[in-house]
Amino acid sequence: MMGHINNLVVQMVREELGESGVASLFSAAGVESKTYQPELIYPDEEFQALFRGAQQVFGVDTETAEVAFAKFFVDISPRMFPAMFELAGSARGLMERIPTIHQNFPAAAAQADYQEKVFVDESSPERLVLEYDSPNRLCTTMRHVATHVLDFYGEKGTVHETACQKNGDPRCRIVVDFEQQNA
Repeated sequence: MMGHINNLVVQMVREELGESGVASLFSAAGVESKTYQPELIYPDEEFQALFRGAQQVFGVDTETAEVAFAKFFVDISPRMFPAMFELAGSARGLMERIPTIHQNFPAAAAQADYQEKVFVDESSPERLVLEYDSPNRLCTTMRHVATHVLDFYGEKGTVHETACQKNGDPRCRIVVDFEQQNA
């Protein structure tokens, strides 16, 4: 997992619970306290430990944690990467760029550790289908990020999952059906 995402988990805890919450996060995760280099790839197991630690310090289940993380992610990302959101211009534009963003974010030194996790399977005016294949199993986060991105751009649509690794499918399949806007 990219260090940027690990840092977002830490930042979410810091904003809600302060530095004592961050200390509790690292303790619950069993991970040495650190600042992650955003452009480096860290083991998925370390991210998973952080995420479980965040669940523990907030006292929530996995689904609640993923929903909260998705909201935090979409609230903070436009402030961190305004040009990315502006250039995308639409929910579809941003979501279609997810694989490219993920490929280009890691530093050259980390490219050997990079694994593709998000794929655009279908894109039409009415629908966008993303496939997600990750041991982190954040498909609930992905669904809610897609919903929040629609809201960010003031667009209407529905997001649902038609396949899920948590149910034994080889990949998660997240479908965004766009409502056609009247001109």
